[in-house]
Amino acid sequence: MRAIPYVALLIGVLVAGLGIFGLVEPGDFGAALNEFQKRVTIYGIAAIRVAIGVVLMLAAGTSRAPFLLGALGLIVVLGGLVTPFMAAPLRASVERFLSDGSVAAIRVWCGVAVVMGAFIFWATKPRRK
Repeated sequence: MRAIPYVALLIGVLVAGLGIFGLVEPGDFGAALNEFQKRVTIYGIAAIRVAIGVVLMLAAGTSRAPFLLGALGLIVVLGGLVTPFMAAPLRASVERFLSDGSVAAIRVWCGVAVVMGAFIFWATKPRRK
């Protein structure tokens, strides 16, 4: 259980890093996302989401913002549980979204990812003594 806050910290860094990648190279980000969706099963994506949400909820108790981090973890878990049931419509909407070439929309979502990743990082970062 000691490692959970560090795993959550790593998740925050990864989420923020993906968001920065999408802000800097939205075309490459969209292509990578499209390729990822083709290769990974929807159940794998759902399992990853549930695992990330559980880690965030477990790390919430020792974080700087336990309620917000726990609520974010719960939302991620619920999103992961809903993912298999929304697979076809969700995949179609993402493909339409990316094929429209809306760079601004991709950048907005990636900006949200940067903010969420930065929040997770801040909330789980060890406190100085």
